[in-house]
Amino acid sequence: MGCNRDLENIKENINNVQQKIKNIIDVLGRI
Repeated sequence: MGCNRDLENIKENINNVQQKIKNIIDVLGRI
């Protein structure tokens, strides 16, 4: 179970990073 929870946390972190990258690309696209 502990291993599974770590995987879930990693997935959450990846999703958060992807959202941040999308936001940065959106901002750069407006310039």
